[in-house]
Amino acid sequence: MQNSALLKQAGFRKGKSCSDQIATLRIITEQSMEWQSNLYLNFINFEKGFDSVDREVIWKLLEYYGVPQIFTNLIQQLYDNGTCQVIHNGKLSEAFGVNTGVRQGCWVIITNDIPNCGGLDYASDSGKGEDRDILDRREELRRPGFRAWMIYV
Repeated sequence: MQNSALLKQAGFRKGKSCSDQIATLRIITEQSMEWQSNLYLNFINFEKGFDSVDREVIWKLLEYYGVPQIFTNLIQQLYDNGTCQVIHNGKLSEAFGVNTGVRQGCWVIITNDIPNCGGLDYASDSGKGEDRDILDRREELRRPGFRAWMIYV
């Protein structure tokens, strides 16, 4: 199960490209011209949406929507003490800390859409040792009303 927004995203996903979406847009535009119908296009640059997300807001949103703290803690661990390096003129820079933003394509950006997610049908039986306490609680994950966001972790 995947979020429909993630299924529609072509750029910045392994094995995907924007070519199909560009071709579709061209076909829609050509048909609109042929049928002499109005066509309204809206292009949004989500770069800043990924780069400037305040992570504290994300944690509060997850809490607000009832996401169990154990999962929020796991997500926080993915982002805590993050560093980046830049290659410029063939040279790798020193590592520098990153305290805001989320990885492009990361499901965490959809925290404002959590209420629209479906229910969780199952929890994985595989995982690393440190995830065992979560896997042992899979019955809790199956309870009615639990949101599907965990599937994307």
